[in-house]
Formats: sequence, structure tokens, C-alpha cells
Amino acid sequence: MPAEIFGIAIHRTEIGKTPEEVIEREGEHGLGYHYFVDLEGDVHRLAPDSHLKWHARSWSRGFLGGAVYGYFAGDVPTAVHTHPTARQTLALTNLCCALWHRYGPLPIVGHSDLPNGSFEPGKRCPGPLLDVQAISREVTIQYGLARLARLTVVSLDPEVSVAEGLC
Repeated sequence: MPAEIFGIAIHRTEIGKTPEEVIEREGEHGLGYHYFVDLEGDVHRLAPDSHLKWHARSWSRGFLGGAVYGYFAGDVPTAVHTHPTARQTLALTNLCCALWHRYGPLPIVGHSDLPNGSFEPGKRCPGPLLDVQAISREVTIQYGLARLARLTVVSLDPEVSVAEGLC
């Protein structure tokens, strides 16, 4: 198990449409992800969070890897699935929210945002057409709202803090 989880790295993959294909094809190269979001927006756990999966070079230790099916770099006009579907975006947001509730707030970054995170210089992963920053902002909002929803009024006495029920 990684000693500590430091963040969530978002990837794209166009080599497998199903979790089985992703595991088989990425495994051929010694790579892997913890989670995979398919074209329909279903989230598949490919490996326990505690397993080290090589998805971002030295950043793989401590970063959970999530891959979304599609090619979002925007530089290949003939590529298919060049924009994430609304279901994929929602699924990825919900996955990151669930991971924040499990581990606390974590940086959510694109693979290419990690310095030296790839063997391919100039790689654009997941690519500008999957807006990781927008997802991170939405997760921050949703996480904050969920925490506020847990706020309970402990007492109507003004001398007692109403934040006592906050997790």
C-alpha cells in the first residue's frame, strides 16, 4: 500500500473501450490505472487503491490513477471520441468526490501536469479537451457542500457552537 496518497492523476486512454481491454493492453506495457471511466460513464475499479500502479513515472507512488476512455489532446482531426461525454465528466467528478471523502482533499491533476510524469516529452494527457481544472473546481464545491450538509444544530443556545456537528 502506498504510504500516503498525495493526489489523483487523470489520464486518457484510447487503447481499450472496456476495463478488460484496458487491463490487458496497459498490462502489456507494465502500466495500469486504479480506475477507468468508459464511454457510457461507468466507473470501473481496476486495482485497489493500495496497489502501486505505474501510470505517471515517479509520481505513481502516492497518486491514484484514473483513466477516461477517449482522445482529448485535440491534435488529431481523425480521432474518435475527442470530447468526454457528459456522463464521463459527471462520473469522473463523482469518482474524485468519493476519493476526497475517503482520503480528504487531494490535488486533482492531469497526467501532463506532473513534471517528468511521462516518458514522452510534450505528451498532452489527458489533453485540453478534458478540463481537469473544471473538474477539480466542481469537486471542491461538491465536497464543501457535502461537509456543510453534515452541519447540525447542536443547541439553540447562542453560547454553544453550531459547528460541533461538522466532520
